[in-house]
Amino acid sequence: VLQVSPNGTMISLPDDANLTGSRQVFGELLPAQGWHYWEITVSDCGAYKVGICSSTLLESSDLGQNNSWCLHCSNKASPAYEVLHNGEMSEIIVTEQPARIGILLDYKTGRLLFLNAERGQLLSAIKYKFTKAAYPVFVLEQPGFLNLHTGMELPEFAKQS
Repeated sequence: VLQVSPNGTMISLPDDANLTGSRQVFGELLPAQGWHYWEITVSDCGAYKVGICSSTLLESSDLGQNNSWCLHCSNKASPAYEVLHNGEMSEIIVTEQPARIGILLDYKTGRLLFLNAERGQLLSAIKYKFTKAAYPVFVLEQPGFLNLHTGMELPEFAKQS
């Protein structure tokens, strides 16, 4: 069972957690206008997914296996990164494991960016005409923590990506 801190900024999966069933947490619905930016500290979890989905997908299949978008870090032999959408995978070559992921959803320009927020590096850019309100989604695939950072100004590196 995933646990969310009282202030809603930390999601954790305890070491003794039963790893069956859904381990997804949905953030607050983001209006389908302007841009939305948030960051997630991921250094305390080796396997996770972070991304977005529309309200019509809330209770359906796993993140990235439907019309949702996510960055997936799997920790098999060593961390591997990929972007998932509709069950399709695009591998990302990462030279340095990100400790903090930034996500920019920009309705005006039709972009979804996954960024290494500490280094200001673009991990993946998706060009798509997003028209529906979306939920941020967070998945832990092994015990650990994700820390959420919201209400931030858009960093300069995200504006230039």
